[in-house]
Amino acid sequence: MNLAIGDLHGKNCWEDVDFNKYEDIYFLGDYFDSFTISFEDQFKNLEFLIKFARKNKKVHLCLGNHDFIYLSNVSLWERSSGFQENHYVAINSILQDNIDLLKFVYKKNIWLISHAGISQVWLSSNGLSVSNIKNWSNNYKNFYFNGLDSSGNDKTQSCIWIRPQALLCSKVKDYKQIVGHTPIKDIFTQDDITFCDCLDYQTKFFEFE
Repeated sequence: MNLAIGDLHGKNCWEDVDFNKYEDIYFLGDYFDSFTISFEDQFKNLEFLIKFARKNKKVHLCLGNHDFIYLSNVSLWERSSGFQENHYVAINSILQDNIDLLKFVYKKNIWLISHAGISQVWLSSNGLSVSNIKNWSNNYKNFYFNGLDSSGNDKTQSCIWIRPQALLCSKVKDYKQIVGHTPIKDIFTQDDITFCDCLDYQTKFFEFE
């Protein structure tokens, strides 16, 4: 059994998980930019999670849009809501120092695990495929916010920005996906895509085989 944990935004609810029960554990990104949790607690939470991941190879960390915007080679115009300009240097530093742990997407058997989901249109337009996932991080420009819809509801958006409606219209064939990014009240699955960003409403994670 495996486990997926939705967008934390500083929450430490993951610490209560019995990690011995699972083969692999995936965090879906967005470790910062809470409106209710102090920066200090957000930072300590990611710091602790990173130390935990360093010691536990079964723990995998996705990169979310609220993390991507703090990387030094990302334009500041891509700021998301809650952007913490006063803490940019500290957040940038912890992310850059541990960038080897942060991936845009993971593949586990028939599952694709990412922050927002992988669109076939986005894959095709950027010359990418599931078979070359390890090379996706070579060009950050592929992950910049794009498209005409200001909320990200566009099939051309990357796996850190796309919204559910566009994702469901451009699914990657032969795979199931696990995503966060868009807040929901409860975890649900539609057309082989499981949406998990429910931690603002309840502490619930997604188990999968």
